[in-house]
Amino acid sequence: MFGRMTATKGGSERRAAGWLVLGLLVTIGCGESGSSSTPPAERTVVATNYPVGYFAERLIGDDIRVVMPVPDGKDPAGWSPDDASIALMQKADLIVVNGAGYEEWREQVSLPEARVVDTTKGDKRLIEDGTTVTHSHGPEGEHSHTHFATHTWLDPGLALAQASKLQMAIVEAMPDLRPSLQERAVALNDDLKRLELRMIEKCERTKGWNVIGSHPVYQYLGARLGWTMHDRHWEPDETPSDEEFAELEQELAARPAKLMLWEDEPTAETRERLEAMGLTIVVYRPCGRAPSEGDWLSEMEANLDRLIAAIDAAGSAP
Repeated sequence: MFGRMTATKGGSERRAAGWLVLGLLVTIGCGESGSSSTPPAERTVVATNYPVGYFAERLIGDDIRVVMPVPDGKDPAGWSPDDASIALMQKADLIVVNGAGYEEWREQVSLPEARVVDTTKGDKRLIEDGTTVTHSHGPEGEHSHTHFATHTWLDPGLALAQASKLQMAIVEAMPDLRPSLQERAVALNDDLKRLELRMIEKCERTKGWNVIGSHPVYQYLGARLGWTMHDRHWEPDETPSDEEFAELEQELAARPAKLMLWEDEPTAETRERLEAMGLTIVVYRPCGRAPSEGDWLSEMEANLDRLIAAIDAAGSAP
């Protein structure tokens, strides 16, 4: 379960986001009242990962069921829908996707595009990850796509833009929700702005730092804080080999760093060896799926708490 969400078994950036929310409130306040032919209890919003599902749930409340078809314990970033999940999405009133290439399966699945809300489509802050994906299907034949970094919501400013785009899509698709949506939209907007402002204030002095990532998932967080990210492909529950530690040590000699971000707590041996190299471990959970306790916002706040503590412990720049 994801809070009330149902899970099936198995700067200029702030101003831009602010205009999106302002546009939403104008739409809510001045749009003509309307109603959907489908009763609220029978409508469904499908979300393909937990962050966008959390935003949908915060905005919709108890009015409409929010469903995440990814099975419990499965990472949404590596999930592909089965026939039942595809059928669920095809029948849904809205299908909320993260976009930025997060849902790699979208190229192979036919969805009613008029009901798909791509929460990052057109955002100029998307970061190319240096790879290109080529597909060959349908009458269009072979074509290529630029591949983007996917974990957009780790930048609170981007998360705010994603939530704002979803807000407007809900108002357009379900105009009868306008009266209840306005207060919820303002509350979510305030929470995301508060998270962003605290991050900027507390982490400002780290601009220009080299930071190590255990996995290439922190690009948007790094870009927001002005870091240069140097990523490994290390799993928290596996201790890297001596060769991998030696490679990291060589990298640190060339590009000194004090922080290393991990998706979860690394093994005791890993922690001991990294701390011996002068690195401070920061557990910064991406939260692509629901946490065992709390929700997306509380997890992001806990991440930021640990990051601020690590920065304070690290002292001056590396």
